[in-house]
Amino acid sequence: VMAQMFRLLRRMERSGDSFNALVQHRGYEYQWRMLENELHAIAKMQENNDAACFSQRILWFNQDVVSAMIDDYLFKLRSHVDKLSHRRNKRGELVYKHTCKGMPYVKIAGKNVFLSDIGSKIYTPVVKASLAVKQAKSYRELYQLIVSFNKKRPHLPWRTKQADAFINAYKGATVLCIDETFVREIYGLLRALECLIYESALPYIDDELIDELKAVNEEIGLIAAGQTLSTGYIDLNTKFHGLIMSRGGNSKAIELYRYYHMLIRALRKSYMPSIVRVQAVYGEHEELIAALEKKDALAIKAAVDKHVGHAMENFLKVYAGQI
Repeated sequence: VMAQMFRLLRRMERSGDSFNALVQHRGYEYQWRMLENELHAIAKMQENNDAACFSQRILWFNQDVVSAMIDDYLFKLRSHVDKLSHRRNKRGELVYKHTCKGMPYVKIAGKNVFLSDIGSKIYTPVVKASLAVKQAKSYRELYQLIVSFNKKRPHLPWRTKQADAFINAYKGATVLCIDETFVREIYGLLRALECLIYESALPYIDDELIDELKAVNEEIGLIAAGQTLSTGYIDLNTKFHGLIMSRGGNSKAIELYRYYHMLIRALRKSYMPSIVRVQAVYGEHEELIAALEKKDALAIKAAVDKHVGHAMENFLKVYAGQI
């Protein structure tokens, strides 16, 4: 799941789509493939006595989630069968689509099944799978049950809505439960890269750039003063730093910075910074502009350290629900 997260964050940044929409765009069956992969990984952790990773993973993907996904599948399967078995005639009456000697049947999973047999042949195996999941003694057994279940069950249409239990678990294992260490490491990389890029930009800092930076920061100041809507803050902040980056001479550092910043930016779009934070940013930008104007490398580093450090702490507090 974590491997998929980075691809989704990149697509969120490019397309502007929500996390849920991008996961759903992969189709209904995607959730079952991912579930198999997760259970396989968890089974290995359990067998190898990797207690730390195992305890973290089962917070999100566990027997309750698997059981809820199967129950959701059964509900949607019944609805799918109803659609396959009925149609409206020219008079608008609901009639059976297919009959054989007066006996209605449906075409499902490559087979013709009489509606009288739907319960025993289609629904009962799903109910039995749900019970078996609840009784599984290990994650290896749970994994094998799901592999078998996926091979035998009728597949649902691509557009079928994925189970809420899966979406919540997927989010929990990725965006909504980003480890604090991960966030601190990303911000640490951003801080180091930003200092490096700004240093390489020093020979190219001129009055034109300083004026542009001041103009952008004044727009942020209007938001801080409550005179304009705060919805444009993130874009203005990105523009401010992008102007300095445009004068940087280390293309590799800029490429890395943009990648890591994209990850944080995609996560940050889920909330709007408080006015207090915007006010702090306005002052921090003023300090950075002054340091750039003087071309003082030490002052620039101090301004970047302060700005990135405060941004990280604010991000973590918001993410933890403390503000």
